[in-house]
Amino acid sequence: MMTPPPNMDADEFCLWLKEQIALEGDAVFGGFNGFLVLYSGPIKAFREALATLLGRPVKGVKSNFDRGRKQAAFFGTDILDETHIGRWLIDFDLDDYFLGTYSADPDQIRCATYRVWATVSEELIRRAFGKARTAVCGADPARVFRRHELPQIIKDTKLNTVNSLPVQLVKDFSKMGMVEAYRQICKFELLSLRYQARLETDPVKAATLREEWRERWNLYKQHLGRCRKGRKPPSPKRTAALRNRRKRMRARYDFEAIKTSIIADSTHVPFVLSAVPA
Repeated sequence: MMTPPPNMDADEFCLWLKEQIALEGDAVFGGFNGFLVLYSGPIKAFREALATLLGRPVKGVKSNFDRGRKQAAFFGTDILDETHIGRWLIDFDLDDYFLGTYSADPDQIRCATYRVWATVSEELIRRAFGKARTAVCGADPARVFRRHELPQIIKDTKLNTVNSLPVQLVKDFSKMGMVEAYRQICKFELLSLRYQARLETDPVKAATLREEWRERWNLYKQHLGRCRKGRKPPSPKRTAALRNRRKRMRARYDFEAIKTSIIADSTHVPFVLSAVPA
């Protein structure tokens, strides 16, 4: 990557970065192997509640960053942070770059850095192809996955599936609201992990996968609880209507084919990574 001109604001930096990505192409992401792994940190209160449940300190609870890295290693790919452009952004130190532009205002610097990462994430989604897997249960709605990556999946991507769920079905569910699309992705994230645990022949690894499923399920369950908190429960008629609508939408797709895809992905032999440019 070239060195950016000094004293740009977030808008200018994002525009410059898009131009660099257009010039260098997919190589800035290290190339694609047909698998993409996305992660997003859970709401802080969710992690704290999970730590209490597990009887561990908060730092002892695995982060979705670590979950994403582990999944990426399984699929022979990288999370965004470990691609060529991700490592470049970390080494470059965006906070230090924006120090002068925003007169050392920590809130403005934080927002500017967030916007840069969001821009790169959107470009990643737009360019990636094949299959995506996630570690986003309990994801904070203010973070990049729910604010930028999921909307970009719905808007424009070459991805075919997310957690073996057809992207078109994710788009269909988004018509019921972005939260509904997010929930379906979480449900299939959990389903994929459950199948992986069932198919694992090593008892120790299978037990680890089951524990992983329980932790992610707890994060997702807390998400559902927060959404319902302080709200009047929907009427039985409304609940039945929503349930039937979801069933009709899923019925348009062959669930057995989706199940076969989940099983195939869960026994996946990792691809060899494309060369990462120096």
